[in-house]
Amino acid sequence: MYLRDRNGIEGLPLRLMVVALLISLTLPIALGTLQGFQEQTQVRAGMRIAQEIGLAATSAYAGGEGNVRMVKLDWPDGQQGVALKLGLAGPFGSLLSTRLDVIVSGVVSGQHFLSDPLVHLVSGDEERIEIGPGCEGLRLSCVVEADRMWVQVEVV
Repeated sequence: MYLRDRNGIEGLPLRLMVVALLISLTLPIALGTLQGFQEQTQVRAGMRIAQEIGLAATSAYAGGEGNVRMVKLDWPDGQQGVALKLGLAGPFGSLLSTRLDVIVSGVVSGQHFLSDPLVHLVSGDEERIEIGPGCEGLRLSCVVEADRMWVQVEVV
């Protein structure tokens, strides 16, 4: 009885080959979509953190000289190979000092501008700061010097 069933024996390798072909065609597409989803999730998380920092900086600036705001940074868990950083602060008067960059896997993927009112974030040495998941918080204090007002950024 089994000897006469040649269609089953001859058709099995063809079916296995078709299944392997379908898997090899669809797997890269599915993995690429998943990688893009992880990156977009990190961009959204970075933009949320940038907006929190921007709101705190604007609040300190609006309060005037001597006002201080502490920002506790809530970084996302389980980045799984997708590195998230924020770039902030810069020399007073430069575009960099009014912009927060969301950096995902080494590429600037989003920006948050402090433009209403125009707030300048300046570090102690007036250099750009890059922070990541190891940074737990920021201290933002409003400083007035020589008729210029800005928000001083310190990593805590």
